[in-house]
Amino acid sequence: MAIHDSDAYAQIFNDSKLDKRIENYMLARFTKENPLLAQHIPPHNNSRSNIIFYINLYPHLLDTFKKYKSIATINNEKIDWIKDEKRQLYWLINSISKLYPESTHDLGNISLKEKAILSIDLINTTIDQKNRLVSYLKTEWETKLRREHFFEWLKTDDPKSKLEIARAEIEKLIPQHNTAKPFSSTTTLEDLLITIDSTNPSPSEIEKKYWIEGLKKKFNQKKYRKNLKDKKQYNFILSKKVIDTLDGLCEKYELSRAEIIELLVKMETISPTHLPNRIRYVQLMTEHIEQLKP
Repeated sequence: MAIHDSDAYAQIFNDSKLDKRIENYMLARFTKENPLLAQHIPPHNNSRSNIIFYINLYPHLLDTFKKYKSIATINNEKIDWIKDEKRQLYWLINSISKLYPESTHDLGNISLKEKAILSIDLINTTIDQKNRLVSYLKTEWETKLRREHFFEWLKTDDPKSKLEIARAEIEKLIPQHNTAKPFSSTTTLEDLLITIDSTNPSPSEIEKKYWIEGLKKKFNQKKYRKNLKDKKQYNFILSKKVIDTLDGLCEKYELSRAEIIELLVKMETISPTHLPNRIRYVQLMTEHIEQLKP
């Protein structure tokens, strides 16, 4: 007889505890191992209710679901490094699919984090091997973030402009045909990094660094052209001593010649000190010379 209680799952399995992880595993394992029976699309949007749907439909499979429920999974402490961060989750699912393609096939209508964890649970191997795999993936992810520290440049000092340049230059790093995700969909920095991560074959660390250096040049050129607005070029003849002094100031303060000169002019305009004294000195010398004339 079909069971219609509001929490039939608790009655059937004698377990009132909500555990989405094991419920997702039970349903995914059933649909994976019984593709013909799973053709009946369940009406609910959660695994717990859909398990009951299939048990009502196929009562003889109750023992099969009980077997799935009894299968041990690795402890939650082993996967607490997995965060609800889109880039990490896509990388994780992609990495697992390369090692165990069968574990990431049709993970159902669940959250991205649930899919990442489910893909680990579905791997057909021992708990010890899964623990080693999860430890390996954790190390790989942390190492990846450390090595790709150069991507942090994209997050500072006008990140919106940097993202626009990166999107325009992305094909210099990865051809469009090497990724399933269209470049037009990279509307955020996270989307851009996900696209780079999912490329097959993936660009090397050196290629990524070289690409970022190219972006820096493009960004600085754009910034320089923007700063040239309402400015004109002038040529000055200066003594070698003054040029050497100017270059010394440039090196000391990490500014260009034009920036040093512009700053000195602004300072003198705001607080006139040197020019008035210089003009008074020239005037006094001129008057003194005139007085000495016969």
